[in-house]
Amino acid sequence: VMSTQRHILALLSADSAEKIYGPEVRKVFSSYSWSDPFRHDGDWKRATEDDLEQCQIILGGWGSPCLDSDLLSKIPNLELVLYGAGTVRSITSDAFWDRQIPICSAVSANAIPVADFTLAQIILGLKQAFQTVGLHHGEKHTRIREIPYTRTYQAKVGIVSLGNIGRLVAERLQPFDLEVFAYDPFVSRSDADRLGVNMVDLDTLFKTCDAVSVHTPELPETFGLIGYPLLASMPRGSVFINTSRGSVINEPEMIRALTERPDIQALLDVTFPEPAPPDSPLRKLPNVFLTPHISGSHGRECHRMGYYMQQDLENYLVGRPLSYQISHTQFLRSA
Repeated sequence: VMSTQRHILALLSADSAEKIYGPEVRKVFSSYSWSDPFRHDGDWKRATEDDLEQCQIILGGWGSPCLDSDLLSKIPNLELVLYGAGTVRSITSDAFWDRQIPICSAVSANAIPVADFTLAQIILGLKQAFQTVGLHHGEKHTRIREIPYTRTYQAKVGIVSLGNIGRLVAERLQPFDLEVFAYDPFVSRSDADRLGVNMVDLDTLFKTCDAVSVHTPELPETFGLIGYPLLASMPRGSVFINTSRGSVINEPEMIRALTERPDIQALLDVTFPEPAPPDSPLRKLPNVFLTPHISGSHGRECHRMGYYMQQDLENYLVGRPLSYQISHTQFLRSA
């Protein structure tokens, strides 16, 4: 019996448990646990009072319960929470933060496919790929010289918010012959220099950049952050990309700007509400290209999140620093 063993319990939805924690990762978690962490198929609603009382480490993900004062009182021995998904907003409470229990999140694992998707959107958007696909349907045909604004060389790309995803996007853009700008009031000049980005205010970013990609977290102060004045100020033939949250955009104002400016492409992976209503102008505007929130982890990509949590379990059990811990300060900034 390993001295590092703990009472580990999966508390999330059964569907999420299957998506996040693949067979190999499950074996590892089970080897460190006194009993099978997934004995209830991951479905937290089937956990007994004894399960909760003994539990020392929680494996979470989409569908995990909120760790409020009532639930925490039933888990008196809790030492660590491993949340194999993104933001921990839905499972944390003031009572949880007061207990000072370390919590780790796989938000950085989920950032990887979003950054990859965003890079593809930026390059394809700058090349006008989305607009030109429609020009070849049926008998239509457009020669390349007739397509305006096609360019990646010396393009200016703007990133709104340099969190986990925004930083990855900035790093992925470095090999290309283009200039990267960013807006983020919390980023220092030294951080910006390391990332190779030019820090500017939001107005300058929209007025200057050929492509703008939004990675702003959903917070009360970011609701409707981007509206008509910013979007209408974008250069001719520019590209607007949102893979963050639809609520960050003032959608009626965005629709107005895109209606007046058919030269701007909008590549939207998120809307507000989501999905967009059947009668939404976003479904009809020829310069809007909707995808159904596919940028984040799907399929095997979800197993990366479970693996990240395995790494931090092993770090914790041998006394190494946690790689994916979320502090209360980080939570308040990016929840």
